[in-house]
Amino acid sequence: MFRPSTLATPGWVIGPHEIGDYAGRISSYLTNSHLFVLQQNLYSSTKVSFKNEYRSIAGRQIFDIWSRPKRIAKYISEGESFIYIGSNSFVFDCHCVRGIEQALIKRSGGKVICLFLGSEIRSPSLTDELSQNIGQDLCTTYLFSGPFGKDAKVKMQETADSLAHSTEIFADLVLNSPKDQITSLKKQTFPPFYYLPDVPTVDEYSKSRYRTGIIKILHAPSSPLAKGTPIVRSVIKALYSEGFVFEYVELSGVSKETIFGQLADVDIVLNEFYSFVPGILGIEAMYFKCALLTSADQRVEEWLPPGANQAWMQTNYWNIFQNLKKLLLEPDLIRDFGSSGFQWVNANYTDEKNKQILLDYFDTIKDNS
Repeated sequence: MFRPSTLATPGWVIGPHEIGDYAGRISSYLTNSHLFVLQQNLYSSTKVSFKNEYRSIAGRQIFDIWSRPKRIAKYISEGESFIYIGSNSFVFDCHCVRGIEQALIKRSGGKVICLFLGSEIRSPSLTDELSQNIGQDLCTTYLFSGPFGKDAKVKMQETADSLAHSTEIFADLVLNSPKDQITSLKKQTFPPFYYLPDVPTVDEYSKSRYRTGIIKILHAPSSPLAKGTPIVRSVIKALYSEGFVFEYVELSGVSKETIFGQLADVDIVLNEFYSFVPGILGIEAMYFKCALLTSADQRVEEWLPPGANQAWMQTNYWNIFQNLKKLLLEPDLIRDFGSSGFQWVNANYTDEKNKQILLDYFDTIKDNS
């Protein structure tokens, strides 16, 4: 039975970004919550909940400097607690005033929870250091290699340091992957959680290899360089040149519905190869009974639930060719990984389980002053 939160708070304000469907899902877990989503992700079904619809420049500016701060000030004055998703503040579209905003929340008796899910708090310098220590390329190895890379890296470092500083001082609870999103933050962090798609899964025998006799492979990077797309393309080319017959689909910048339509049909998903966690797409691939190849590694991110490295085919960027070739030669392994991945995500990331995880986290901070 789902118990109500024991954390004394009038309610929760969740936003200001939507990453995947995290804001919407967390809101559904809490009985007294307000979605304050200002930016909608293409890959999200959560609607923008406080939208600037003025067409004139003057109207938009008035909205941003009056209506939006007024609404947030009301929530703060009522002692609401805030769950931050993304890097910005609620009042303005920047991270630089987060500390001031969070100080006011704490002064009014609210709690501050920070959920980090991407590159917002990842320190490029610490990631480079980790890369050197383990002798392995990571996402920052290539992200800043272009002519404007140095400036972008400096900007990302400044943002990460600023977020770490305000989070260190004001956050009551921080959810973050400690190695994948390595940060200068010293405060204790707790594991994030994933969620399952809100659509039915599929029967294994509806997959391409059963319907057409052709194995179908999907790669859907949100950021091609950071996910290892150039290597993936080279591997696909090499396998075709060896005479292997399969269908390869590559998608980027498409809706969640398009991705789900593909996941229901494909047999193998090539996810990301510079990361230590499976990511949202990895969870979705396993839910749809696809064999997942990813560099996610429980030996590095030890918070991942038991059986993680058996749920997918653990694949670093230097053995994508070897592992994918093995699946093409031994298609029974596709079924095995599809089954084990499906069982693993359902054992660990149902809505009921996530609600309990969230409430357990709340219990750790209910007495914080």
